[in-house]
Amino acid sequence: MPNRLSSFCARLANFLLNLLNRFNETTYSIFSLKIGLDFARLLMASRTTCPNGEKRAKKSCNMKNINDKRDSYKKIAFGAGILGAFGVVLGAFGAHALKDRLADAGTAQTWDTAVKYHLVHAAALLALAALVEVRESKTGARQRLLNWTARCWMTGVVLFSGSLYALALGGPKWLGPVTPLGGLALIMGWALVAASAWWD
Repeated sequence: MPNRLSSFCARLANFLLNLLNRFNETTYSIFSLKIGLDFARLLMASRTTCPNGEKRAKKSCNMKNINDKRDSYKKIAFGAGILGAFGVVLGAFGAHALKDRLADAGTAQTWDTAVKYHLVHAAALLALAALVEVRESKTGARQRLLNWTARCWMTGVVLFSGSLYALALGGPKWLGPVTPLGGLALIMGWALVAASAWWD
């Protein structure tokens, strides 16, 4: 590849020199300026800055962005599927296998709240995966915000709903303060969604 590039550059240089010999000194200066501008424009068109700040050929950078989007989509969609499946299973357990136990402990409402937030954010993650797949990001900032949204929601579900599940089943009281931390993570995720709409 380097040899082919060098050969092409040599042929291009010879062609330009032969062409410039046909012009007088004034025309030569103007033409040199035009060649310099065209060459600079060519370089700007063929190279760009990727979202991570790395200089790459435009095609390579675009392929990297596409691959990053696909990876994000797969991870977020996988997380949504896992959370959704567990949410349905836990909801069914609360309505059937654990119904009497939760009723005796008076924690059926706590279990229902945990399931509700669990399933709502599983569905939100699925919508987020679709958003990551279809939205373009000029600098990659929106992509990073949406990735952090997914992390916040997944963490929030584990902390918020997970602690409520445990408390509903008679878990230790120290899990009580964990619930608001999970709620804060869920709120941060929604705030990042709002921020991503205006970022770039």
